[in-house]
Amino acid sequence: MIANENDREVIEQRREGLEDMKGMRTIVSTLKDVTPDFKLDVERFQDLIRSEIRNAPWQSVHRAEGKKLSLFFQEVLSVISLLKETKDLTKLKKRIDTTAILFKGYCGLGDAYYLGYKES
Repeated sequence: MIANENDREVIEQRREGLEDMKGMRTIVSTLKDVTPDFKLDVERFQDLIRSEIRNAPWQSVHRAEGKKLSLFFQEVLSVISLLKETKDLTKLKKRIDTTAILFKGYCGLGDAYYLGYKES
């Protein structure tokens, strides 16, 4: 979600240290293949993110990416916390507008898709 370079190039350049990203794999697998009836254990998910920020074995190997990941996770926690407090979309939009990484770049909010159908 913080991509701004071709994944293949990034992985090749930074292969070292990727093996230590067990926490990251757990976070990703928690949200992988989500269905409409999926219920996220928000407290557990927040704990996983906090643990990954705290332990962050990849930070010493890739300093710049480590800082981006830490900021990304902090922004995710901020949005989750707001969603737990309120369902106010205006507040959520304001929070998202202030993020530096979340919903920016390749995975930003720049695309809008419209689906229509003709009734016969």
